[in-house]
Parts: sequence; structure tokens; C-alpha cells
Amino acid sequence: MGQKISPLALRLGINQNWQSRWVAKKSDIAIWIKEDAVIRQTIKKKLPNSFISKIEIERQNNKFHIFISTSRLGLILGQKSQNIKRIILILKKALKARNYSIKIDVIEVKIPGLNAQLVANDLAYGIANRESYRKLQRQGVKSAMRLGAKGIKITVSGRLNGANISRKEHISEGKIPLSTLRADIDYGFAESLTNYGQIGIKVWIYQGNIFKKKEENINLENSEK
Repeated sequence: MGQKISPLALRLGINQNWQSRWVAKKSDIAIWIKEDAVIRQTIKKKLPNSFISKIEIERQNNKFHIFISTSRLGLILGQKSQNIKRIILILKKALKARNYSIKIDVIEVKIPGLNAQLVANDLAYGIANRESYRKLQRQGVKSAMRLGAKGIKITVSGRLNGANISRKEHISEGKIPLSTLRADIDYGFAESLTNYGQIGIKVWIYQGNIFKKKEENINLENSEK
């Protein structure tokens, strides 16, 4: 089961939070899902190569609060946050609703080497620039393990090095317990557009287990005593 779905989706409500957080009427659900997709696509299109890890959206009717996680704050903020103001205007135009209130906060990713999406993006950028995918895989694994990861796996698939037949190659170190729900596993996916087709990159990073519920139970037991 752990091999067939996203590790993030499998752990929703356990140690992962939803990236879109809102409650809608039944008639509005499809519209709001589409608007969330438009927001993410627009931000990624207008901020290419900005080292974006994830985009989280909180919504209450016509009020949006968007959180952009990145390892390069300056590229997104711009001088005196001019980029943010420009993006808000672009989003309102893309959503075709001028009455929407949009607020954007930029969150810094402190350790990019332990963020699976940023590692995948780096590999995609390197492959697009004709660097050796094997060298990039080894560098990503060594960097993550040096920074404290307990396990990492990187899979690259497609027409590697321009081969006529597509294939898949992966490199891993440590352990990746995909079926253990308490395991803190970060997952990232990126695509690299090359002259000979698209190359897909998947990254799993394991940073240990989370025992929050267990700690809460212990605290409850102590309070009862």
C-alpha cells in the first residue's frame, strides 16, 4: 500500500496537515477546488525557479490566506515586497474576481537539503542543464544524510541520457518505512523538460518517527494522577 500512493496523502490527519484548509457548501466545493488549483498554477508560473517547496491555502468565503514555503525569500518578496503586491493583482485577475481579499505570507525553509520537494526541484534543474543524473542523485543523498536524515530515496525515470527506451533508476541510503504511519516522511515530485522528453523525479526523505499522540496520552495520565 505504501508504494502506491503519496506518503503525504497517506498521513493526512496523522502527522501531515492539509495544504488547502477550508469548509465549503456542497455547491461550492468544485469551484473552490478549481480556484485553489488556479492559485497554485499561477504562482508557480509567475515565480519560476524561486525554490518553492509548497503552497498552502486557508480560505473563508472570499478571504484567502496563502502561505508560500521557500528557501529563497528575496526572490519571492522582491524589493519592499513589490513582488507580493504584483502577484496578488495577478491572482485576482486569474480568479476573475476583484472582490476577493488575498493575503500572502512567505515562510522560509531553514534546511533545503531535508525538504523533498526542493531536492526534487534541484535535480530537475540540473538534468535540464544536461548534468549527470547519477551525480545529482549521489549529491542529493549525501547532502540529506549529512544534514541528519535517517533515510532517503531518489528515483529518476524517462529517456535518461537520451536513450531510445525509457527506464527507471533509483538510489537510496538508510531506511524508508513507507507503511509506518507515524514515520515522518517528506515526499517531492518534479519534472524536467529536456530535448529528448520529460524526466520525472521522485524523492522520499525519512526523518524519524513522530509520537505526538503517545506524548499527549502520557500527559493526560499524569494530570489524572
